[in-house]
Amino acid sequence: MKPPNRIKFFVVLSTICFLVCLVRLIQIQLISNSYYHEKVDELKRRSGQYKQLRTLRGRILDRNGTVLAIDEPRFQVQISYSLCSIMDERVRRAMLLNAEGKEDSAVQLPKTRNEIEEKLDKLQQIIDKCSYFGIEREEIETKIEKINNRIWSIRRFQAWRKNCTQSELLKKHKNNLANIKLSELISNFEKEIPSYEKRLRLIRRIKITEMYRNWPLLELKTDDDIFTAQLEFMNTENVCILPKAQRSYPFGPTAAQTIGWVGPPQASDRKSFEDDRLSRYIADEVCGREDGVEYVCEAILRGKRGELRYDIDRQLVSRTDITVGSDISLTLDIQLQQNIEKQITNPSFNTNSTLPTAAVVIDVETADILVLTSLPTYDLGMIRQDYSAYAKDPRRPLLNRAINKQYPPGSIIKPLILVAGLETGKITAEQTISCPAKPTPKGWPNCWIFKRFGTSHDDKWYGQGGNIARNAIKGSCNVYFSRLANRVNPDT
Repeated sequence: MKPPNRIKFFVVLSTICFLVCLVRLIQIQLISNSYYHEKVDELKRRSGQYKQLRTLRGRILDRNGTVLAIDEPRFQVQISYSLCSIMDERVRRAMLLNAEGKEDSAVQLPKTRNEIEEKLDKLQQIIDKCSYFGIEREEIETKIEKINNRIWSIRRFQAWRKNCTQSELLKKHKNNLANIKLSELISNFEKEIPSYEKRLRLIRRIKITEMYRNWPLLELKTDDDIFTAQLEFMNTENVCILPKAQRSYPFGPTAAQTIGWVGPPQASDRKSFEDDRLSRYIADEVCGREDGVEYVCEAILRGKRGELRYDIDRQLVSRTDITVGSDISLTLDIQLQQNIEKQITNPSFNTNSTLPTAAVVIDVETADILVLTSLPTYDLGMIRQDYSAYAKDPRRPLLNRAINKQYPPGSIIKPLILVAGLETGKITAEQTISCPAKPTPKGWPNCWIFKRFGTSHDDKWYGQGGNIARNAIKGSCNVYFSRLANRVNPDT
């Protein structure tokens, strides 16, 4: 008995489908195996993650190779915002409001309360462990509070900006957000959205990058601290121990204004490397602040970040090593600079030791600047913490008086006047210019010896050749050099 036609059709169709699948399988396995592997690898790479390594700045050295500024590794205990935010009452309240607003709130509310209690308990344990390293609980809690306030302020700003687009405050400042004060923003937000609970819900919806990074909680100062911290926090979720480069200045306040310091980049600084993915500034990086070598040589000192690239299986795909910034060598002699600063600030050596002072020492043969002193100075290691106090100091320690102020030349101009007078023949080395013990005519400077003692250089050098060039230089005679300068053509 012959099989029905539909069975024959089914058998033929099944055979064709099988052959098609078989041919395709052979093609995948044998003919274009590498092609499909490449496609899979490409998909993995596109779906993978990047981890960027920190930049390392170059060193600043003096003429003898002595290190004046260097990046040194510091280890920190860092905590995630997702955990430390639980200490913020506003975050806890927003979590509960979110649970209350769900359809199964009867289930979600107790679950959320339990989550809050568990996180608070975990955070307290972490704070307890941090206190083992000689830091008070109150200080750690203050750090956590600052982290929470910083991120909450950004989220609140974004929530206000997104939901109050027609506010009077924006119109008043013509949408120039930079001119809006925080107090004005908060007041306007409350006016536009009177409900506190609604504002919390709006803020909670805002997600920013700062919420997904770790924040420093504790700096580990010794190798023992690092080892102990690794044991204490080994299996603690949301806590990690990470290295961070910190700028170190071995000579503290010496040559501070010349060396300069580093701090968070300003808006104008961020434009410098914005087109280079591995050089542009990211969170917690620093750049040179006006106006020392750290600032002037930023493009040379700044290195490039390294980068680790992972696929979706967390396998390392590629690695770009860190490019350390180039070193800068100065003509300064830091030991000589240190000695001169000590002498100037020594009251037994300098009666004006408390007054603002500048001093420069130049190698005449090479024109190298060996010393560039500006006093009072400041500690480069503490400038970021104490900047406000230094900025308000009436003695202006942040100012580099040696190069950023103009002063009357004073007596240093006198040898130049003498050289000009001798070379132009307006005077000879043995020719005198009288400096009598009486006031000079109006418009001419009096000699300091007359103003202070009522005597004259004519009297001082009587019997020693009189007020000739050598003696005028020794006595720094104002009358001699003002008269001689009047004889010499200004162009000369």
